[in-house]
Amino acid sequence: MAGLSPRVTGTLAIAMTKEQQAEVGTTAQQAKRRYKREWVKFATPCREREDNSKRNPIAKITSDFQESQKIIYQISGMGIDQPPFGIFVVDPNTGDINITSIVDREQTPSFLITCRALNVQGQDVEKPLLLTVKILDVNDNAPVFSQSIFEGEIEENSPSNTLVMVLNVTDADEPNHLNSKIAFKIIAQEPTGTPMFLISRNGGEILTLTNALDREQISSYHLIVSGTDQDGAGLSTQCECNVKVKDVNDNFPQLKHSQYSAYVEENTLNSDVLRFQVTDWDEEYSENWVAVYFFTSGNEGNWFEIQTDPRTNEGILKVVKALDYEQAQSMNFSFAVKNKAEFHQSVIPQYQIRPTTVTIQVVDVKEGISLHPTPKTFTVPKGTDIKKLTDYVLGTYEVTDEDTGKPAPSVRYAMGRNDGGLLSIDSKTGQIKFVKNIDQDSAFIVNKTITTEIIAVDENTGRTSTGTVYVEIPDFKENCPPVVLQKKEICSSSPSVVVSVETLERDRPAGSYTFSLKEEPVKLPVTWHITTLSATSARLRAQQQLSSRMYRVPLIVTGNQDRQCESSESLVLMVCQCDNRGICRSKKNPQILRQKPLSRVGPIAVGLLLFGLLLLLLAPLLLLTCDCQRSSKRGLSGGFIPVPDGSEGTLHQWGIEGAQPEDKELINICVPPLTTANGLDVMEPCGE
Repeated sequence: MAGLSPRVTGTLAIAMTKEQQAEVGTTAQQAKRRYKREWVKFATPCREREDNSKRNPIAKITSDFQESQKIIYQISGMGIDQPPFGIFVVDPNTGDINITSIVDREQTPSFLITCRALNVQGQDVEKPLLLTVKILDVNDNAPVFSQSIFEGEIEENSPSNTLVMVLNVTDADEPNHLNSKIAFKIIAQEPTGTPMFLISRNGGEILTLTNALDREQISSYHLIVSGTDQDGAGLSTQCECNVKVKDVNDNFPQLKHSQYSAYVEENTLNSDVLRFQVTDWDEEYSENWVAVYFFTSGNEGNWFEIQTDPRTNEGILKVVKALDYEQAQSMNFSFAVKNKAEFHQSVIPQYQIRPTTVTIQVVDVKEGISLHPTPKTFTVPKGTDIKKLTDYVLGTYEVTDEDTGKPAPSVRYAMGRNDGGLLSIDSKTGQIKFVKNIDQDSAFIVNKTITTEIIAVDENTGRTSTGTVYVEIPDFKENCPPVVLQKKEICSSSPSVVVSVETLERDRPAGSYTFSLKEEPVKLPVTWHITTLSATSARLRAQQQLSSRMYRVPLIVTGNQDRQCESSESLVLMVCQCDNRGICRSKKNPQILRQKPLSRVGPIAVGLLLFGLLLLLLAPLLLLTCDCQRSSKRGLSGGFIPVPDGSEGTLHQWGIEGAQPEDKELINICVPPLTTANGLDVMEPCGE
């Protein structure tokens, strides 16, 4: 195999080798084995943007089969039959590969050519080999910044070497080559003066050069930066950088004056008493500039507020709770100011709270009336029957004269809000009472409370005052089952009876109950005592011997555990004289009478009623048969004789004089019992 001595003009030459395995010859006579051998020599590198034809042939391919037969050489691939076309050609007889056009490394950094050796029948006598032709780079591309203008920001007072931004730049020349190595430099800074920034030579990072950035002095900087390849010796390009200096809270707000004063009328609210002007050099309308006013002393009653005007940053003093001249003629308080944002760490040690004093002179005015207290709470006592609240008096709501502090005269009361119309107030005395009963599921009871409003009007000045009234209602309880007797005879010598509770619900247990005597405002003539016998019964006993008469005993039954109920029983007890067998001598069984006794009408009474109705029907017939005219023979004219005025037969209107009758409770009344004999009801006479 013939050898080639290629001419290498670049810094790098690529050698192509072919490894061929031993194979049997193509003819029967060839018995000798063939081993690895080269049939392609080196390819000369080509420089971009230059005429490389003077270096032809850049490579040569040779097969040792050409000694015994005709060999035709062919090439294919990029620059031949693939884009870009027509860059390389081969001499089919000699195998010389020549370059015919100028190449661009940025478009095609290298070419990969497939080399073949064919016999006259077009068959490969060698295994195809790949030949790489490298294109050498020249510095024909300047650096390119990703942006023409870069934007960045940095806080004022930042320490030196603080990163501001990183510039992004590219170079189309060969990577990791001197032609693409870029050096950065800050060419200009505006405003001019002390340089405030530096840039890393090869990294493109812009850093602070000093810690003296002050937004209040210079709020932004404009930089011009260059980037030059070949490490500063080649092609160059420029970009602009805008650096904004961010504000930090490094300036304390300063009040214009050290003290203030104002006049305020009592009992009035004022939304603009004073305005406090403040100066802050930080960025306007930022949290570093917005002032926050706070009290340091003197406003323990929360009479005042200071709000910040968002437009001017002034503090607006407001009276939010009415002042009272009678309590204080002047008031002093102190306040201070800070910013909404926290102070920067560079100035925190220097901050001190400096209170500013404000004096408020309270102006006396003619005051009106007021309801005290407001709200006022009334409580319905526990045990009160909510179904008997009509005319129940809760109490009185008094009005005070604010000037004198005494009850106000000439006041008229009226109801304001009165949902459901449950309450009323006396227009002169201010006495509040119920006018309706309430139900357990009333929509006007919220959280066991009725809410209403009272209006008081000063009849002299016409001024009004409104107060809120809360009426607390006790827990609702259902009525307990009725009380029944287990013993029907009560003797005056041993006056006691067993009372018990019986439920009407068969599927519900009777439960547990407590019996007690109700306290009466008027002392009863007899002292009673009650003793519990079981969960549903108790013994009622008089403490002394009783005379034969009726007695009323007020009893309260209260349910326990799961049976929450409460009811009052007013029992009427008949006591009689008994014989030695314990039986009433009048043969009348003592009974417990309810307040609503039952009444019956017997056959005799029914007969009397029918007889009376019959007489009423016969009366008109009797009148028709009566001769009301006298005979003319007697010398009398016919018809009725008129009665003269003033005669004894004249009807007069009589007045009833004396005191009106009074209703009185008769406690010793004999109620004769009804007995049945032979199918008839017989009323027995009273007696012992």
